[in-house]
Amino acid sequence: MKQTNSDPTFETFEAEQRRLFNERFDGQFFENLSKIMGYKDVQSEERLGDCIFFVVEAYKYGKLRLENFKSEKQENEALAKVSKTADQLYDAIMGLRQFGQTEKKLSSAIKNYPNLYNIKNGTTFADLLDHESNPFFSLRELLVDLQICAETAVNKMPKPQLIEASEGLEELRLDSDEELAEDTTHWRNRSSSHRLHKDHALQCFINEFRECWLKFSAYPFTEGMYFHEINATISPTVDAMGLIFSKNSTRRLPGKIL
Repeated sequence: MKQTNSDPTFETFEAEQRRLFNERFDGQFFENLSKIMGYKDVQSEERLGDCIFFVVEAYKYGKLRLENFKSEKQENEALAKVSKTADQLYDAIMGLRQFGQTEKKLSSAIKNYPNLYNIKNGTTFADLLDHESNPFFSLRELLVDLQICAETAVNKMPKPQLIEASEGLEELRLDSDEELAEDTTHWRNRSSSHRLHKDHALQCFINEFRECWLKFSAYPFTEGMYFHEINATISPTVDAMGLIFSKNSTRRLPGKIL
């Protein structure tokens, strides 16, 4: 979940998220968390704070992914639309070459536009233009790449690769049963990985928190042990997670989380 981004919009957004985080997760919270964790370095509270920030962000990101989850059919349709649109835009840009000065007019408009988006290190759309004799060559090639990659990303159930019979020639199959079986296994694996479990957000939380725990805690990362004498499970890990959740949301941790 740890990200770096030089986009001012992103930096403003992250700064606001950190402000809200600091309001909710105060010094008393980190004092309690440190005790539960058996904190190894009391001089590193700021780094622990960064760590917990990314734990919380991981949970929020996982929750957002779950809320916006679409079926594989819907996703395939969206990718197919990107592929088709990229192909259409390629044709439209290529069509400008039939109109004499049209390419030059468009490239001049791009170069003179004062608010072009900075892609990276000051690079803008204008820097991607080629020689004035063919200014949109690189852009068209990028659209070809986009069209092919979007089409490749569509997870279609594989079928035998056939050349239909014609003019007295028999139908010809290009792949073998073994290749089809391998492609089918790959398709099923991709389809399975597309699904999100109902506890996806919690798993994102746990995966990020595990890294934090192993770095800062003197205890093992486990669900603990059940003690009949007190009819309860003792687990610093689960207690710490419960403390974070008590600040982060009204949701309770499920009984089995690790």
